[in-house]
Amino acid sequence: MKDTRFPFRFFFLFAAFYSCQAFYGPYLNLFLSEKGFNNTQIGLTVSLSTLALLVAQPFWGLVSDKARYKNTILIILILGSIFISYLFPRVHGHWILVLMVTLNAVFYYPIMPLSDNLALEFLNNKKWNFGQVRAGGTLGFSLTVIAAGFLINDQYTRIFYYVIFTLLITLVISFTLPRVHGHRRGLDRAPVKMIFKNQTLVCLLFYYLAFSLGTSLFFSFYPIYYISIGGKSSFIGIMLFFTAMSELPFFFFADKLIKKFGVYPMILAAGVFTSIRWFLFYVSANPVFILSASLLHGVGFVTISYTIATHINTNVPKELRATGQTMVALILAFFSRILFGYIGGILCDRFGVVPMLLAASIMTIAATIIFAVWFPRIKPDNGFAE
Repeated sequence: MKDTRFPFRFFFLFAAFYSCQAFYGPYLNLFLSEKGFNNTQIGLTVSLSTLALLVAQPFWGLVSDKARYKNTILIILILGSIFISYLFPRVHGHWILVLMVTLNAVFYYPIMPLSDNLALEFLNNKKWNFGQVRAGGTLGFSLTVIAAGFLINDQYTRIFYYVIFTLLITLVISFTLPRVHGHRRGLDRAPVKMIFKNQTLVCLLFYYLAFSLGTSLFFSFYPIYYISIGGKSSFIGIMLFFTAMSELPFFFFADKLIKKFGVYPMILAAGVFTSIRWFLFYVSANPVFILSASLLHGVGFVTISYTIATHINTNVPKELRATGQTMVALILAFFSRILFGYIGGILCDRFGVVPMLLAASIMTIAATIIFAVWFPRIKPDNGFAE
């Protein structure tokens, strides 16, 4: 019999952690910009930090799968992130800041896929699905991000004090979570390469990489562009509130929507609406256009991220599930943070942020067309291809 109690502890874990992301995500690059970094230097900093993440991400995933309890690794990562956030406003110098961004990537970013894996493992044979629990992250981010712009008030050093506060809440909640065992123990040692023998996962991952171009450009450089044309951090908070709130209905009903319409039409719709979103940002910087475009975020981001996360949890061997989540996050980080971050920073400096969003719109619709041809040809021997 399924446990019918709603898993509030995981819901609040996501709410607390993504409240932290409401400060880090939009404003860390603005902090670097305030310290004298241009878009190219910001892109290079992001790329260097991601090189460290290339090693750290699979390391934390394998350690989590091998650990007696996966919760232990999550707690270590949160503690490391708190310590780095404490140091951030106390250091000075270009290369010291680059080092801090790199250390932050090593401890902070693996928390996301490992939290997903922890929740997905716990939710097996439960009444509630991952999307409904992950909606806590959207709610936490939404409520925090609209206040963040006013709390920061264009003084970007403040973000680290709020980050520490929200991470401490996340840490407290993490101690209350039910224990989830690692499965890669004893003779259960399936090779990591098995993850990428799954044709459906490879196809979904290809689409996600193309999708991440626009997302990387938007979150990394659009706030800087908007401030440069006279905008305020308070409006950035409002814009990101609309962006995040658009996720809420899709996360809560993702499972039902995918079961009713199927993965194939849902991802095609995600590609079309995401392409329209970047085109609207290209057309105008008018607040009405910006907020309207932000509402299109949910259908794209939630559809593809929810599909990949749940596909790994149901189609990858259990002893590789945390590794699978972190490996996918790693590949996405490589493209979105190294290639799209560094190269995107150079191109944004040369051509401007808004023209690059037009390029993202074209690339997204092109990837959607490729997906439309490729996905139906996958043999019905795994996952969603059935």
